[in-house]
Amino acid sequence: MNFGFRRLSIIDIDNGNQPLSYENERYWIIFNGEIYNYIELRKELIDEGYVFTTDSDTEVILALYSSKKEETVQKLRGMFAFVIWDKIELKLFGARDHFGIKPFSIVSKMMLLTLHQKKRVF
Repeated sequence: MNFGFRRLSIIDIDNGNQPLSYENERYWIIFNGEIYNYIELRKELIDEGYVFTTDSDTEVILALYSSKKEETVQKLRGMFAFVIWDKIELKLFGARDHFGIKPFSIVSKMMLLTLHQKKRVF
């Protein structure tokens, strides 16, 4: 599995590069968006024993996925689209926010998946 990503850095500019891995590179993520409740989720996960190496909301998604798998999406508040690759289970999981603010497209013939911002001309 190969991921490529160009990131607009807002949170944890120095350490939140993507694709980002977690749990000894078991989980890999590309993520577009912002998780509004990531600080609260991070505190809950730390209380459960999870360890973080960045201050990014991206790593919080990975830790939450490690804990809750697909139920992760129900805990997230924000605008987002992401894909997580589990290299042990060989499973790809993707999701977007409940309102569909962040685009998430799959083109099956080419096996291409995109998470993108729409270009706008003003």
